Amino acid sequence: NYSGSTSHTFNPTKGSNPYDISLSTAPSVIVLPGTVLASASTQTNSGSPIKPTSCNAIPSQQVERCFFVARNFNITCTSGEPVTILVTGLLQDGRKFESIDPQLVCSNSQ
Repeated sequence: NYSGSTSHTFNPTKGSNPYDISLSTAPSVIVLPGTVLASASTQTNSGSPIKPTSCNAIPSQQVERCFFVARNFNITCTSGEPVTILVTGLLQDGRKFESIDPQLVCSNSQ
């Protein structure tokens, strides 16, 4: 999920925010950071997939935390509008993963 966001909000004009990819169902797997892509969308528009600025494993929380610059998603939204973040990539064993956070709300403050 899009972690660290106040009241689970997404601001398309801001900088780097962490996204946690849950590994709780397979804690021994490793995410290949170079394969990770994320995209953001609303009901009316969607941006192009972007690469994270960095990713790192947090074994104690059973997550891989990747950082994405919100403004790089290139989407527009109005305050209160639902926003969905989709993160995809590969695991070290060759399996694909998909992580989605459909619970975000746009907070378009400067």
